[in-house]
Amino acid sequence: MRVIVTDDYETLSRVGADLVVDVVNAKPDSNLLVATGNTPMGMYRELGERRQRGELDASRLRVFQLDEYLGLGPDDHRSLYGWTVRSFVEPLGVPVASLVRLRGDASDPAAACLAYEEAVNAAGGIDLAILGLGPNGHLGFNEPPAAPDSATRIVELSEESIESNGRYWGARDQVPRRALTAGMSVILGARRTLLVVSGAHKQDVLRRTIDGPVTADVPASYLHLSPDVTIIADTAAWGDGATSDISTDDSSTIHGYVLGVDGGTTKTVALVALPDGTIVGAGRAGGGNIYSQQPQVAFANVERAVLAALAPVGARPADLATATYSMSGADWPEDFDFIHDELFGRGLGRRIVVVNDAVGGLRAGSPDGSGVAVICGTGAAVAARAHDGQVWHTSFWQEPGGAEELGAKMLRAVYRAELAIEPPTGLRERALDFFGITEVEDLLHMFTTRMGTPPKNVGALARVLLDEADRGDPTARRIAEDHGAALGDYAVAAARRVGIEREKYPLVLAGGVFRHACCILVDSLVERVRATASDTWAVHSRYEPVVGALLLALEEAGVEIDEPLLTRLALTLPDNELFVT
Repeated sequence: MRVIVTDDYETLSRVGADLVVDVVNAKPDSNLLVATGNTPMGMYRELGERRQRGELDASRLRVFQLDEYLGLGPDDHRSLYGWTVRSFVEPLGVPVASLVRLRGDASDPAAACLAYEEAVNAAGGIDLAILGLGPNGHLGFNEPPAAPDSATRIVELSEESIESNGRYWGARDQVPRRALTAGMSVILGARRTLLVVSGAHKQDVLRRTIDGPVTADVPASYLHLSPDVTIIADTAAWGDGATSDISTDDSSTIHGYVLGVDGGTTKTVALVALPDGTIVGAGRAGGGNIYSQQPQVAFANVERAVLAALAPVGARPADLATATYSMSGADWPEDFDFIHDELFGRGLGRRIVVVNDAVGGLRAGSPDGSGVAVICGTGAAVAARAHDGQVWHTSFWQEPGGAEELGAKMLRAVYRAELAIEPPTGLRERALDFFGITEVEDLLHMFTTRMGTPPKNVGALARVLLDEADRGDPTARRIAEDHGAALGDYAVAAARRVGIEREKYPLVLAGGVFRHACCILVDSLVERVRATASDTWAVHSRYEPVVGALLLALEEAGVEIDEPLLTRLALTLPDNELFVT
């Protein structure tokens, strides 16, 4: 969904006309679903003037009437059919025979609705739906509550619609109480949609349309389900939410804030930026992994991080043009759908993209987003992306491989050394010191007793283990080497999955474990990968994984990632404390 805010109604009309002309020029025999009402009239006049100047040929269009009052025939001057002919069909030179009626005067209105839908289907569907926004969020006469799959049908008009249309009839008591309307299924099936909104009285309903949640109580909110939607509003309709970051001219450029979120097992970090890459807000909250806690707790954490990131600029979720959520726990297809729908329902972005957290980490470290990334933080994940865009991530294919697993391996080595199954190790004293006890049996009891809760900071032992490996402890070195090799195996497998295992590609390393000064684990990992791809080079990510999510969001918004943008981003990154686990 794209939102364009213009300075005034005249500019709105010109920008809307530009979009219609683009559609007609690309496909002269397009099928258009056309609304009446005050707001699109200026756009229709602009289109008529362009036709008069020879800049538009609409003669091959097929036009579908959006709605009609029940009982009115085509010759009634109050009919919406007549309004469509006078305001759109005739000024644009569309043959009247190419206008498909909604027959409000039919003896069998239900059969007329069915015939209308058959005509839409026979024509191949709607190429462009031109819509206005009703005072209660209706589209056409799809009054709330309206289902997204509702068919073309007879409807009872709401009191808001009767009141709004009273001006066209001289008095509200003259307005018909029933009408025919193209169903939401017809509207949402359009390949492109243009919604034009003007006037301060539309501020509230426009915000509910854009912010979500998607609900039958605001039928226009269902436009978030449409494939290609442009909303053009003047500043009166946009209200106080209009800022210099929202388009205020006759350009069709996508504007607004851009959001990147890294939702990990331990923490969620959010960054908000301008389209030029300048970071203007940051937020942090608890973990966002739907597998490691109750999903609603995870989503609440994500929402807190996003709102905290928006707060410094006084922005709202509705101001987020594009949001990419790089999420630990986005593993299976149903996870992506679940996360997307929940975040969208909370209104956390006008356009939302969800990727696995390893994919965000890869984008943070790779110059163009291709290659292989190994993320080793609290948990571990691996992702690969080929130049053709093919992506694969390890998800549940991979056994645990993060800091918590390193800590668990350290504890197992201490237990085995205590039983003389393995040689003595300096890890014993380091583990006892860490937990403030003197005996290994007490350590084992601490983690296995049913009388209490075992410690939750096992992942912090990864730093202890790597310290000892760096000092030369044989057991610690073996664990670090084996762990690196295992991660390398998954990196090779990921490269193989996208067809780059024999190519030269960047091996991006990200996460807290790789920030440790000890090189043993990293060297083992890289050696395992280079056994297959000798020209591979390791890259310690220049940025935190959340920056990868932000770059993906910028790319999704059509922004070119160049060096000036990266410089602005780097200069405005928040302090490192935001990222430390």
